[in-house]
Amino acid sequence: MPTYTATMARNGNSAFTDGPAGQAYTAYSSYTITAAFALNDVIEMLRVPAGARIVGVELKTSKLDSSTGIVLDVGDAGDTDRLIDGATIGQAGGTSTALVSSTGQFYKYTAETVISVLVQVAATGTAATTGTIELAVDYVLQ
Repeated sequence: MPTYTATMARNGNSAFTDGPAGQAYTAYSSYTITAAFALNDVIEMLRVPAGARIVGVELKTSKLDSSTGIVLDVGDAGDTDRLIDGATIGQAGGTSTALVSSTGQFYKYTAETVISVLVQVAATGTAATTGTIELAVDYVLQ
């Protein structure tokens, strides 16, 4: 199970400047697919800073499966589906904003954290070898 890393996850938040408590931010990243994803592959997308309290997540993908099998999660190393659980948007391509409210809505990160996409269920047809995955995480600093 390889781990793929988008530029925003690799470079951290070196350009991030701390703002006042309660300030709203959106972290965004895009990953260009160069190989077919398999079960349990991880795509490290971006980092959120310490003190980030999650208020929204948007995941957008190209069609990643010629059938209806692929399922994606969005989360972190501590909980791979903390933010989005079981997104099927990769089956046809599209956008998902369905937060897992019991774990992700208003969750506060106490340290800078990598937010990743996990292939929870592999493609059942032909997996795409090109396309994009985009992720935006909305948060307030506390």
